[in-house]
Amino acid sequence: NLATDFASGAWSSTGGRTDPGSYLLKNDDTSATAIGKSWQYINYSFSVNNVVDLVRATIYCSFRLTASDDFLIRPELRLIRPDGSLSVIWVGTTYTGTAAFDSGWINVTIDATSNFTLIGTYQLSAVTYSETGYSGLTLSTTLIQNYIDDCGIELVYLAKSPTWSNQQQSTSIPAVGA
Repeated sequence: NLATDFASGAWSSTGGRTDPGSYLLKNDDTSATAIGKSWQYINYSFSVNNVVDLVRATIYCSFRLTASDDFLIRPELRLIRPDGSLSVIWVGTTYTGTAAFDSGWINVTIDATSNFTLIGTYQLSAVTYSETGYSGLTLSTTLIQNYIDDCGIELVYLAKSPTWSNQQQSTSIPAVGA
């Protein structure tokens, strides 16, 4: 029995990693006989105007995964490139269990430099896949709450070397006059 209308997501003013706010994704089947399966994500768009001088691209994000009982949860980070292609940057551990669960904050930092070969708009996608009733137990309900916080990307570019120009002096005294 597959549940419908059980997944939701919204900004939450509580539950943040280092400050109060975070994005909260819920999977709540509210039925002892239902199995709620959901892919939930939040996309962050950003533009890249130069890939030639790109030295390093670091993606970071934090996940906190919680469940009340019978569950399966897996976090992922994906990058949607300007040409529409998708790169899976990181796949976290798949967690399963039949009791209350709290992963604590999972802080991810990934070198994604090789994924930046095009100029244009990219999207960083923070994803959770979750299932309620995973083991087949007939529990009253399962509530999965996954928090996503502090996601971003750091692009580091080659520093331009200083350029020097030769200026003709109008006096015979060095560094005076122009």
